[in-house]
Amino acid sequence: MKTGSTWFKHIALTIAFLGAVGYLFVTGMRGSILYYLTLEELAAAPPEVGEGVRLAGWVKEGSISAAAMDGELLFTITDGDRELSVRFAGQVPDTFEEKAEVIVEGIFRGDPVFKAASMLAKCPSKYEASSPYGSEKKDL
Repeated sequence: MKTGSTWFKHIALTIAFLGAVGYLFVTGMRGSILYYLTLEELAAAPPEVGEGVRLAGWVKEGSISAAAMDGELLFTITDGDRELSVRFAGQVPDTFEEKAEVIVEGIFRGDPVFKAASMLAKCPSKYEASSPYGSEKKDL
């Protein structure tokens, strides 16, 4: 009878361990998974104030300026129809430039200027999505 009892304990411990690992994985990933919204999606259904959000768009031509006293970068992202001003203080990606596709991440405050905590600039590719600036190709 000890053999059956020991076997049951091993199975019960294995199930409990796998359940705990699965729970930790799901709860840990829930906070880190964040999809990006387009400006159209942001306008249609704004997130709750205080919610983390990623926004995608193209850097509007002529909109990049540096705030000298704050060391912050100010620019505007667009989707061709809508625009949103962005304020960013941090490491600027090498691929950041006018007309570049970017993803900015921060906390949604409902303000007219989105304060980004991080920024990703997509690398140019010959298989680019359509840009509000047309299908210009860059010489490499």
